[in-house]
Amino acid sequence: MAYSQINPATVLRDYLLASPKNQEWSFPKIFGLPAAPDEGVATGVAIDMSGTPGRLAGSIVVSSPRDLLGAAATFTVAKSVGAARDNSVAYDRLTRSFDCKQFDGKARREKQHLENGFHPREELHLADRAAYAVRIKKEIFTADFFTCLDAENKTKKGGWTELDWQNGLSGAALGSSNTTLEVLYAAVNSLKLTGACRPNYMICSEEVFQKLSVDPQILSRITTGTPAAGLASVIGMPVAPENHVKQVIKEHIGLDLCVASATHMPQAAGEAGQNTFIWPSNRVWIGDKRESDMSIRPGAAPRVIGDAGSYIAVFTELFGSELGFEKEVKPQFVEAVVESHMDLVSLYPEKGAIIYNMF
Repeated sequence: MAYSQINPATVLRDYLLASPKNQEWSFPKIFGLPAAPDEGVATGVAIDMSGTPGRLAGSIVVSSPRDLLGAAATFTVAKSVGAARDNSVAYDRLTRSFDCKQFDGKARREKQHLENGFHPREELHLADRAAYAVRIKKEIFTADFFTCLDAENKTKKGGWTELDWQNGLSGAALGSSNTTLEVLYAAVNSLKLTGACRPNYMICSEEVFQKLSVDPQILSRITTGTPAAGLASVIGMPVAPENHVKQVIKEHIGLDLCVASATHMPQAAGEAGQNTFIWPSNRVWIGDKRESDMSIRPGAAPRVIGDAGSYIAVFTELFGSELGFEKEVKPQFVEAVVESHMDLVSLYPEKGAIIYNMF
C-alpha cells in the first residue's frame, strides 16, 4: 500500500488546521476559515477563490460608499404626497487588486528513521515544523498588513488611516497615562466620520495589552461580565486579567479586542535563538470587521455585493500538505511540505486606522 493511502493528505490537513496549543496565532482569530461560494456567492471574512479555474490574481469590484451615504444628497427631504420621486445617484464602482502569494514550509528527516521505529507522533512533529513556517510567514504578513505605516518599507501595506497617539491624539504614553480610554474613544469617533463606519474591532500587540492590563483606568472600571457572574471589578488588583481588559474595551469603547501575541525566533541556524513577538510593540489597529458577500462567477471579476467590512482574505489553497518520501529515484529523506496561497485585501482602507507611537 502506498504511503499516501495510509496517511491521506486530507487527514493531515485537518490536523494542521487545528491551531497548536502553545501559540496564540492572531490570523485565524481575525479571518477564520475561508468560505466557499454557495450558488455563486461566498460570505465571510476569508473567501475561497480556488474554484475551477481558481483566481490567483485580479481585481475585486466594490461599491462606492457614496452609493448609500449619498443616496439622499441635494434632494428635498419632505415633499407633498404625489410629488415626483427623486433618483439616487449610482456612483462608479471601485476596484481592489489582489495577487495571491505562496506561504510554504518544508521539513525532512532521513528515511531510515521511518524504517526503524519512526513513531506516528514524530510524523506529526515533522508536519508541524513545515506548518509552523507557514503560520509564522502568514502572521508576519498579517502584522505588516494591519500595522505598516505608509512611509515604511514592508512586505504588505493596508493603506489605513494613520493616527499618532501622542502627537496627533494628544495622548500620554501608555504606562504613564490616566486618560487612555478617552484618547482611544477619540480615535474611534474620528474614524466614525473619516471612515464612514462604526469601528467594532481592535488588534493590539502583546506589549500594548500588557500596558493596558496595568492601566489605572482599566483597573478602575466595573464591567457587567456574564449574567451568572454579575458585576465584576478588579479595583485594588495590580494587574487586570485578560478577560477584564477585553470587557472594559468592549463595554466602554465598543471594540472586540484581539491580542496578537504570537512569537518566533528569526535568527539563523548558527546563531543563538531568541524568542520575539511578531507584531510591532507599540501599535494597534481599529476598524470595521464584518463578513462580506462576494459574487464569484466564471468570466467576471469577483464583486462585493452591497456594503462590506474594511478587509478580507482571499485563498486559493489553505494548508495544502503532503508527507512522504522525497521524489527521487532512491529517496534518502521523508519530507513534509505545507503550503498556503493567499492575499489580504483592503476593501475600504478608510474604514481602518493604525494607532502608533503609543509609548
